[in-house]
Amino acid sequence: LTNLYGLNVKDLKAEKKKYKSSIEQALILQSLLFPSGNLQERLLNFTTFYAFHGEKFIKKLKSEMNPFQNSFSIISL
Repeated sequence: LTNLYGLNVKDLKAEKKKYKSSIEQALILQSLLFPSGNLQERLLNFTTFYAFHGEKFIKKLKSEMNPFQNSFSIISL
C-alpha cells in the first residue's frame, strides 16, 4: 500500500516509530525549559537559584554567559 505521496505505508509507520522517542524527549526538554509555556526565568528567577547555590551560582553565570550574545543559553548547575 502507498499513500498520497507515494510512500510505503509500512515504511511510514516504521519511521514514525523510529522518531517517536526523539520527539518525546524533545517535548520533555521543552516542558522543562518553558514551564507552563513561558520562559523558565518567568517562573524561577535569579533569587531562587542564588538561595540554593549561593556564590557558586554567580561564578557559574560569569563564566558561562556572554551579555552580548543574542540567544538563549542553557547552563547546567
